[in-house]
Amino acid sequence: MLMISTLLLLLLPTLISGLYDSNTGFIQVISGQSEFQTKVLDSDSIWVVHFYDPSESHSQNFASDYSKISNLFRGIIHLGAIDVTSSENSFIDSPLNKLSPTLKLFKDDKTPTNLKFKSDPNEIITIMFNALKDTIDSRIKASGGPSLNSDSSNGNSSSKKKMESAVVEITAENISSMVYENPLVSAIAFVAPWCGHCKALMPEWESASTKLNGSGAILGVVNAEVETDLATEYGIKGFPTIKLFPGGVGQSASSARDYQGGRDERKIVQNILEEVDRTGIPKEIPELTNAHVMEETCLTDDIKLCVLFALPHILDSGAEGRNKYKDYIRDASKVVRGMNFGFAWFEGGSEQGKLESTLGLDFGFPAMVAYSSKKGVYIVHRGSFNVVNIRKFLTGLTMGKQQTNPINKELMVKTVEPWDGQDGVPIEEESLADIMGDDWSDEF
Repeated sequence: MLMISTLLLLLLPTLISGLYDSNTGFIQVISGQSEFQTKVLDSDSIWVVHFYDPSESHSQNFASDYSKISNLFRGIIHLGAIDVTSSENSFIDSPLNKLSPTLKLFKDDKTPTNLKFKSDPNEIITIMFNALKDTIDSRIKASGGPSLNSDSSNGNSSSKKKMESAVVEITAENISSMVYENPLVSAIAFVAPWCGHCKALMPEWESASTKLNGSGAILGVVNAEVETDLATEYGIKGFPTIKLFPGGVGQSASSARDYQGGRDERKIVQNILEEVDRTGIPKEIPELTNAHVMEETCLTDDIKLCVLFALPHILDSGAEGRNKYKDYIRDASKVVRGMNFGFAWFEGGSEQGKLESTLGLDFGFPAMVAYSSKKGVYIVHRGSFNVVNIRKFLTGLTMGKQQTNPINKELMVKTVEPWDGQDGVPIEEESLADIMGDDWSDEF
C-alpha cells in the first residue's frame, strides 16, 4: 500500500495557484522575513528554497519537478518556496527577483549556495545527496570523530588531498528514499573499514561518482560494520560487495543484483551507463533556449568541452526529421559520456544568428561545433551529419586532432521559446492584390 501511495504522489501534478498552494506536496510555502528567518536560517536542518515568479515560464515549468523532488526527500531535507513578487517578501535582495527560478541550498552555516538555475531533477537530487553527506561529515569532524572521507585506518589524518566525490552514504534509515524510491540507477558498495580491497576501491568509486554526476545514476556506500542489519539483509559475506539497482521507483532489496563489472573508474562508469541505457532515463540533451541553459550546460567548472548542434528550421525538417537528428545526437554522444562534455542543440538559421556567426556556423544546417570556454577556441565539424561521423568528430576531440579557431566575440544566446514537439506552421503569404487592392495594377 505504501509503494502504491508513493507512486501516486510522484505522478501528481503540482497544483498551481501562485505555483504552490500552501504546503503543496512536501513543499513549505514561506511568506515574510520573520518566517524565512525562523524556518530556514535558524533551523538545524538543510533547506532548499525555490525563489520563484509565478508568472515566469521557467518557474512554471520547474514547479512539477520540484514537487516530485520534495516527495523523495520528505523527512530528510526541507524544501521551501518563496514568491519573489509578493509584497511580503520585499526583504529579498533584488537580484533574486531577476533570476527566477533561483534555487538556493542552505546547509549548516546557512550561507546560501546558488544551484545555478539547474533544471535537470537528476542533477538537483545528486547535489542534495552530496549536501546531506557533507553535513554529516562536518558534524562528525566537529565531534572529534573520523571523517566519512578519511582513508586512514589508525585515526591519524590523511596527508592525501581529499578527492572530489559524489558518493552517497547509505544507511538503513535513508535507503528507501535514496535507493528504493529513487528513479535513478543506483550502485551500492558494501565496505568495511579494515578491508584493504575496499580502500583500493574507494578512490576509483569516488572518481567514477563525479563522472556519473547528472547522467542518471548515483553511487553509494554502506559501512557494513555500522549497518549490520543491511549487510545481513543483503547477505554480504565478503568485502567489497557491490549491489546494482535498475532505474525506477518502488524497488526493494530483491531488486538488487550483484555488480559483475570492472572496479577501476573507467569500467565502473562504462557499466553503470550501460545500465542507465537499459533501465534508467539517460540525460536528455537540452535545447539552448536561453543563457541559463548555456551556463548550466557549458560553463560549469567540470565541463571541458561544450558541443552545440544547430538543427534545421522546423519548416525544413518537420517534427519527424528533427526527432531523427536528436536521436543521432543522443546515440553518438554516448561515445564520450563520463568525459566532461556538455551538449545542447538549437534551431539553426532562426534566432541565434549572433551565436552562429561567432562560432563559424555559416554553411547550412544541420551543423555541429565544439568550443572550450577556458581556452577560448572552437572547432567546427564540416562532414555529413550522421551517427558515425558525429562519433568520429567527438572521438577526435578527445585526441586533440582537430584544427581550432579563436573565439573573437562574446557568445550571445538569445532567449527563445522551446520547441513544442510539433511540426511548424508556415506563414500564409498575401498576394499583392490583397495588399494593394484589385485595381492596383491599373495604375501602371
